[in-house]
Amino acid sequence: MSTSGLTRNEIDDAACWLVAARLDGRQASACPLARHLAAEEAGYSLQSAGHRVLAEEGFGRLVGYKIGCTNQAVQDLLAVPGPAYGGILAAGLHWGEAEIARAPLQHPGIECEIAFWINRPPEPAEAPYDRESIRPCVAACSAAMEIVDNRYGDFRSVPFGLMIADDFFHSAAIVGSPVASWQDLDLAALGGTTFLNGQAAGTGSGANVLGHPLEALAWLANQLIAQDKTLQGGQVVLTGTMVDPIWLEADVLQAAIEVEGLGRATAYFG
Repeated sequence: MSTSGLTRNEIDDAACWLVAARLDGRQASACPLARHLAAEEAGYSLQSAGHRVLAEEGFGRLVGYKIGCTNQAVQDLLAVPGPAYGGILAAGLHWGEAEIARAPLQHPGIECEIAFWINRPPEPAEAPYDRESIRPCVAACSAAMEIVDNRYGDFRSVPFGLMIADDFFHSAAIVGSPVASWQDLDLAALGGTTFLNGQAAGTGSGANVLGHPLEALAWLANQLIAQDKTLQGGQVVLTGTMVDPIWLEADVLQAAIEVEGLGRATAYFG
């Protein structure tokens, strides 16, 4: 029996099921073990197994993390108790601009985010981290767009652990060039804007991310350490949306985000 209450075989079978559902465009909420995935612990156990399955499917190694629900409006929208994280695999990380195939996405959306590039692992002995103590672990910042996908239907009725197991809406990440002089920026005050087909569609600020994006990074560092994991040098962390998420209609062929002082990222949908 695993610490999540599921057996190793159940975790592996469910991970294979969720990956196949994602690749085939089927809803994750139909997972046969969904009723056992209310708890975060079970979700994270299954998520790790899913990353191994995705790697075998050609998605590559884990290159970073996305943090979801760092924005209070998103927590309220999803009816979840707090932040959660998912993994970013090599095949899903793009630079600057990317062409995103709509199939097998079910209901894609975009989020405008600030990303951190890690230069050294947070040390467990120094935990718990806060926004100041986590700073030395950061090499650079980037503007980032997360491509999310509602694979759950009525997500307010889906177990929290199931969404975690399925990387919490994550589909892909598009990041701008790293900015090494990020320490000169007031990240909480930076404005972010989303664009659809070239027209501004939403605005927000870094303060919408747990009050400050570094708070989100500290939360992730502490969460991973509590799970006997850690961030690694070279990994990227998307800290959560500054602007309310936008779910895309079929007529959206181009979406972009822009963050003051950090640049832009663009997706083309086809």
